Amino acid sequence: MVKLMPLIDKLLSETNTKISDIDLFACDITIDMSTQTGIGIGSREADCNICIHSASVKIYQSGEHIIGIGTVNGKLCKVKTYEANITFNISAEYAAPIAAWYNTTKFNINKASMHATVSGVNAYAIGGKSGDTDINVSDTSIAIRLKTSIDINKYFNIDNIKLSGGCIKTNIND
Repeated sequence: MVKLMPLIDKLLSETNTKISDIDLFACDITIDMSTQTGIGIGSREADCNICIHSASVKIYQSGEHIIGIGTVNGKLCKVKTYEANITFNISAEYAAPIAAWYNTTKFNINKASMHATVSGVNAYAIGGKSGDTDINVSDTSIAIRLKTSIDINKYFNIDNIKLSGGCIKTNIND
């Protein structure tokens, strides 16, 4: 598969663990999933390096333990998007649109848009339960509507967001 950006080679070489590599280029993907435990794009056990370029991705999920893009037990989830449109609608007791549920999430989005509606007792906006999340946003519009019982401030540090052009609109429990 063609590497989408020179940085991807660097990202792939940074970890020595089992990796699930997924490149989505110039495509339109819709995932509609209802399951007890599920991941739309990614891996249950492995680390994930996911690149979405010039694509439209729509993920609709419901269940008990749901991740839109990422990994449940992997140590690292890296998601890089460029010129993409990503939409999530997730309803689950444990839910996150992009996450390494128990570990590190790195999300880079450039010249793209992302819309997420996420609801659940333990629902997160981006990243998982560990709170180890870095977000880099450049020339992008992100809108997140989150309904959750958790204290987001306990699991996420606002200082871990780097914004260069664009905007992030978050609506929590409204």
